[in-house]
Amino acid sequence: MVQSNTTRPGRPGTVVWSGLAVMTLAGMQACRGALWLGLWHTWQEVPLARSPVLLAGLSLGWAGVLSVWVWGWWQGKPWAWRIFPGISLGYVLYQWLDRLVLSVSPLVGHDTPYVLLRSVVVLLLGLYVWWHPATRDYFGVRR
Repeated sequence: MVQSNTTRPGRPGTVVWSGLAVMTLAGMQACRGALWLGLWHTWQEVPLARSPVLLAGLSLGWAGVLSVWVWGWWQGKPWAWRIFPGISLGYVLYQWLDRLVLSVSPLVGHDTPYVLLRSVVVLLLGLYVWWHPATRDYFGVRR
């Protein structure tokens, strides 16, 4: 058995809990996309600014992007660490654009404070995880 001279540290807690959190978001987006498609006839009766197909496609697309990213993050792929800020910011922007698209629907309540809080938490936790020394060591990023 050949051992290498460079050993990567074990998977830190920041990588574990952030990976599980993003995997949960991916699952939620997949369920949301499936519901958009499954309740097609219901959504046709509601005045939406966009087609349910577009909204389902965006949800399923984000589920796919997040799933691929979680796989790379869990495996310690360097590209996953590099694109982490873009994924975080892109997801937050997607959430806000989603609110704007659905804002003409009577189904959307007063959830703007919740979306704002969720956006701030995602960005702050993302920065914490991305800059955490254990995370940087795991991905082999020099300080």
